[in-house]
Amino acid sequence: MIDHCLDEFEIEQKEKIYRVYVTEGLRAIADNTMRFAGGASIKARYIDLIDPKPQENRTGEQIVADVVKKAGLKVVSK
Repeated sequence: MIDHCLDEFEIEQKEKIYRVYVTEGLRAIADNTMRFAGGASIKARYIDLIDPKPQENRTGEQIVADVVKKAGLKVVSK
């Protein structure tokens, strides 16, 4: 049963990689054509549509403070 699940997962990942590869190629062709014709480029990517990443809305200082805290570091200033 586990082998079957792993096989299905592998097949799904290969299909996803192929779809991303093809759509990125088509996107590049469309962008080049639009630039030549004076149009706008495509903003959305296929991978972003099927697997959206959460937007980071923390400030740089908040990110640094989080990294320092998680790493267990102490900030020393002179």
